[in-house]
Amino acid sequence: MVDRDIKSLISRMPYPVARPAALAFGLEEDESLQSRLWNVPFSAYQLLKLATLTVVQGYLDDPRDLSPQANERAIRSIGRAISGVQTPFFASWLTLFDTLAKHLRPEKVGMEPVLPLADIRERLQGADLRRAASSESYTKGLGSAGPFPPHRLLQGLRNGMAHLGQLPGDSVCRELLEYYLPVLHDLLHAFRILTRCELVVREGQGRGSPRSRTIRVAS
Repeated sequence: MVDRDIKSLISRMPYPVARPAALAFGLEEDESLQSRLWNVPFSAYQLLKLATLTVVQGYLDDPRDLSPQANERAIRSIGRAISGVQTPFFASWLTLFDTLAKHLRPEKVGMEPVLPLADIRERLQGADLRRAASSESYTKGLGSAGPFPPHRLLQGLRNGMAHLGQLPGDSVCRELLEYYLPVLHDLLHAFRILTRCELVVREGQGRGSPRSRTIRVAS
């Protein structure tokens, strides 16, 4: 039984996040356990991609010059992380998220990000980290014994499924869903500011173009 809190949270998220999250939590009828499990890390992937690209667009489109006191090292780090998502892996979005949260700050580049990624990252680092990894296979490539914040745990799940080459049977899926759905809940809750945002599509050459329009996607 899915609690009301997560149902309400998912219903107010932008569609690219809400759809896979609803599937992961079993809010759609007749969804297989394998599909639900696959959508757990995919929800995290969509969430990181949406949040970081929104911040990158705000950073690149800002008409103001960077502060004369801008930290050159921070600017180079941001540039490398942005270039890393030209052909991205899951880890590329994590790197971009961590880099933007760390470096895209007024005191470093003289600019306020359009989403408070530093606060979100701090929330994730303060999440319940007492969870041990459910299986060594599902922390593959995480680089230490943990504990891991939610976004890193979900990277481990994604890597584990990819490296095993197939989705597990029903009984293992149930165990993994029981373990990882609370992790996804923590991640969604950390990004709850997105429930107060509006996703827009811009067409043409800019906001004033005759072809520009705004489309509300969040429910």
